[in-house]
Amino acid sequence: MCLECSAVTAYHQRALSAMSEQLDRLNADLIAVIDLLQGLEAGQNGGPLAPLAPHHQSQDAQQTLWKRLQSLLGRARVVAQPALFVASPSWPSLPGPAPDQPSADLAVCCLGPFRVYQYDRVVGEWASRKGKSVFKYLITHREHPVSKEVLMELLWPDSSPDAARNNLNVAIYGLRQSLRQDNPHQSHILYQDDCYFINPDLNIWVDVEAFEAHLARACQLEVRAQSQAVHEYHLAETLYTGDFLEEDRYEDWPAIQRQQLKDAYLGVLERLSQHYYAQGDYAACVAQCQKILAAEPYRESAHRWIMQCYAQQGQRYLAIRQYQDCVDALRNELDVEPSEETDRLYQRVLSGEKTGLEMMPWPVLQLH
Repeated sequence: MCLECSAVTAYHQRALSAMSEQLDRLNADLIAVIDLLQGLEAGQNGGPLAPLAPHHQSQDAQQTLWKRLQSLLGRARVVAQPALFVASPSWPSLPGPAPDQPSADLAVCCLGPFRVYQYDRVVGEWASRKGKSVFKYLITHREHPVSKEVLMELLWPDSSPDAARNNLNVAIYGLRQSLRQDNPHQSHILYQDDCYFINPDLNIWVDVEAFEAHLARACQLEVRAQSQAVHEYHLAETLYTGDFLEEDRYEDWPAIQRQQLKDAYLGVLERLSQHYYAQGDYAACVAQCQKILAAEPYRESAHRWIMQCYAQQGQRYLAIRQYQDCVDALRNELDVEPSEETDRLYQRVLSGEKTGLEMMPWPVLQLH
């Protein structure tokens, strides 16, 4: 036990050193992003990134920097194609958006807390909860107009047709007022042929669409450029800050898309886990698996990946503890016992046998 405790201590010391190196790389990436954003703001006097103090000077300076970055991204530099994440010197070089690509009039975040950014501010005050719900449905179905009957049945299923129609008119009026606070002459919600739809002339960035775009590019790059595919997977992972429309968990209509996006996110994490395991970067593999378990504590494959990583490093005690975590999660969440595959791996760890995890090909992710 003393030897194992000593080995665990050494493992955590190595992990701390790796985290320090990662923090240095992230700081360098942040500086690279700042430099690029300053370049985008060239020629705009008094822009939000006008001369900044060095990022290490004080906590106040960092907070000011963050506010300026928020202002910049919210006002005009969130583009219609996903370009919020900029390649740093340590990342693979990928084609970016065209230089003349228009900026977005609206930036909408549906993953995690729902947020809408219009120009230089967040839309924080909605005239009504129903108007906000109408906007959520229209923005996530903006590929085609939505009939008013669909909205009436969706939001007022128990009301009479006349009452539902009146409620919808009130909600639409409030929604338009909420979105016109900065530009009273802009028409965001249009009505034609008994259907409502988002003005197609608006340039809109939606995090779900950016997530799917990064994922699609990653799948295309897997065979010929795996390092670039990993880069795209990381961009997709960063965008997934929570479940799709998580504040509407008891609404029926987002449920299918929510599960599809969550499955895709977990697939991204599994791909990254397998990549890092193949590279021998066991700490990074464990980190990705822990994200999987944060979303689904009962996913046995992630527990096995972590057990395998610890076993490969001779951390038998940690591998055994991970198995116990797996047993507890399965019992608490599903009231089942571990699979034979997990039990076999556990027995191999107990015996001290050198384990090796078979590398399986990445399956194709399906979003729709």
